[in-house]
Amino acid sequence: MRNTLGLHIVAALFAFACTAQSPTAAGQEAAADKKETTFVIDTQPAEAKVGDKSTLKVTIKPGTGYKWNENFPAAFKIVTEAPKSVVFQRRDFDKTAFQTEAKQATLSVPFDATAANEETIDATATFSVCNDETCLIYRNEKVAMKVKVR
Repeated sequence: MRNTLGLHIVAALFAFACTAQSPTAAGQEAAADKKETTFVIDTQPAEAKVGDKSTLKVTIKPGTGYKWNENFPAAFKIVTEAPKSVVFQRRDFDKTAFQTEAKQATLSVPFDATAANEETIDATATFSVCNDETCLIYRNEKVAMKVKVR
């Protein structure tokens, strides 16, 4: 009887270990669930005439109870390889490029309009938002920016 009880305990512990989430996976799921309320990324569509210089605006707004983490090395990168209508004066931005406030961070992405076209420019943002208890880090969040050149 004693050996049988021991085997049942070992089997139960093994089953629990196989079905329990690791702390990392549980934390990632919790962060994924919170993502919708911890920040919003807004982009303003840009319009320009061929030959003009213009800018795309990206604003990252922390959710209720969160603020922009100014101590985190935020970054922004244009990932669209060869846009048809624009040439970017730069493709990589570090945290010094963001205009920051507690409630948002804004980035201006300058470009030269080179050909008439309407397209979506893809980018990624890496940043952090914090509340009174914790800071959340988001890496390579996808950003889509619309541009129309006439």
